[in-house]
Amino acid sequence: MSYTNSNEEEKSRKQEEYDKHIRGKKLMAVIKEEAKMEAADNATQASAVFDLEEVLSTPKLFVGDPYYLRQLGPFNFTVYSYGADEVFCYL
Repeated sequence: MSYTNSNEEEKSRKQEEYDKHIRGKKLMAVIKEEAKMEAADNATQASAVFDLEEVLSTPKLFVGDPYYLRQLGPFNFTVYSYGADEVFCYL
């Protein structure tokens, strides 16, 4: 049920959930920034972020039956190390 079509009780609940999500998002941004600074200043501290990117179509096809019959759907997993300033990509 969308927010605009909700009754007042549902809108209040959804707004609380949204506000909680935003507070968590801001807290994580602060924690991430602190970890980045710690990794940059201290060689014994490791800090990294990762991203599991979309499925990469293999082979690259856009239309027709071959698109739906392809056998491979690899992922691109990327890790960035803040302290070492290195990027690792795994396919």
